Amino acid sequence: MERERNDSDRACMRLALEQAELAFAKGEVPVGAVVALGGEIVAAAHNLRETTFDPTAHAETLALRAAALELRSWRLSDAALYVTKEPCIMCSGVMLNARLGRLVYGCSDPKGGAVRSLYHLLSDPRLNHRAEVVSGVLEEESAALLRRFFKGLREQGKESIKEVTAAVIEKDGRILIARRKEGMQCGGKWEFPGGKVEPGETPEACLRRELREEFGIEAGIDGFIAASEFDYGTIHIRLLAYRAHYCSGEFSLTDHAEVKWVARSELLQHDFADADIPIVKKLVESDETGGRPSIPGSWCVV
Repeated sequence: MERERNDSDRACMRLALEQAELAFAKGEVPVGAVVALGGEIVAAAHNLRETTFDPTAHAETLALRAAALELRSWRLSDAALYVTKEPCIMCSGVMLNARLGRLVYGCSDPKGGAVRSLYHLLSDPRLNHRAEVVSGVLEEESAALLRRFFKGLREQGKESIKEVTAAVIEKDGRILIARRKEGMQCGGKWEFPGGKVEPGETPEACLRRELREEFGIEAGIDGFIAASEFDYGTIHIRLLAYRAHYCSGEFSLTDHAEVKWVARSELLQHDFADADIPIVKKLVESDETGGRPSIPGSWCVV
C-alpha cells in the first residue's frame, strides 16, 4: 500500500513538473501544482504572476481555486495538493482555509518556505486545521528546474522581454483598427493601435503617447484586458492589451496608412488571423455570442 502511494505521489509530481515547465516557457518562476482527489487530477496550474500582474497568482493558489470551482466546494479536506516547491506563507494560508487534507511538495525553499523551512503553518497546533505533509518527492528534478531558470536570468543580466501595448478602442459598438504603411515594420498588416513601452514609462502612458503621436487622437484607458507572450523573430514580446475609448481629435496618421471602425465580427476579414493573435478570435466569438471575451492559455483576462 505504501509503495502504491509513493508511486502515485511521483506520478502526480511529474504532472506538477510539467506545469512548472509551462511556467518556465513563459518567463515565470517555474513552479507547478496539481490537485488530486480519489486518484484523479481535478486541477492543474503554474505560476502566472508576471503574466497577470497578480501577486497572488502562485501555482498552489491557482490550483486550489480551480479545484474548488471544479468540485463546487471550498472544502478540500479529501484532496491532495502536489507542488514542485515548498509553499510560501500566502499559499499555506490558502491551504489552511481550504481545509486541505494532504500536501506533497518537491524541493524546500529556505528563504520563503512556510511548511517546514521558516515556519510550520500546516502543523501548528494553535491553528484550527492541520494537514498531512510529505516533502522531497522528485526533489532534485524540481530544484534543478529552478536553478536552470535563475541561472538563465543571471546570464541575461536583465530581462530580454520587450513590452508592447495594444488598445481595443470602442466607439458606438465598433472597434478601431489600423493598417501599417508599406515599408514599415509589419507593413500592410492590420493591427490594434499601440506601441513599444519605453524605459520608465507605464503601459497606459505608452498607449496615450502612441495614440497622440501616431494617430493624433486622445483616448481614455478603461482597463487592462489581457497579457500574452510570444516570439517575434529573435525578440520575445510581452503584449499588454487594454480596453479604451475614443475621446477627441482628428486622425493624423504617421506610421499607418488608414484606420477603420469595424464590428468585432469583421475583424477576421482582415489579416489578423495570420498574426495568430488570440484576442482577435475571442473578440469575434464574444460578438457572436454576446458574452465577454474569455482568453485561455497564456492570456489572462482581468
